[in-house]
Amino acid sequence: MEDLTSEKKTTEEELGTTRGEIAEMKKTFGKMKSELQGREIAKLDEAKRLIVLNHQEGFKKAQGQVKVWLPSFDSAQLDVNCDIVDDEIVRESQLCSDLIQCFLG
Repeated sequence: MEDLTSEKKTTEEELGTTRGEIAEMKKTFGKMKSELQGREIAKLDEAKRLIVLNHQEGFKKAQGQVKVWLPSFDSAQLDVNCDIVDDEIVRESQLCSDLIQCFLG
């Protein structure tokens, strides 16, 4: 009987230790997950920044070509943040706002 009592006590101590280790692992996992998410967000932000820069550089190239092909055209009127919708120049921010309104209805 003493052996069973001693074995039960040992098992309960091991179980408590294991539960503590599991709790510590969960805490470590949570930290690692947060760090990984932070890195992924940083990578996404950097990718967005590079896409915008690439877009702007392409726009500048197109402006330069217009100046060569149409030297009398005033390319200062061109705006990288505008688009043509229904034969009218519209700022991208207005397009985004309009899309949001369509979805929210």
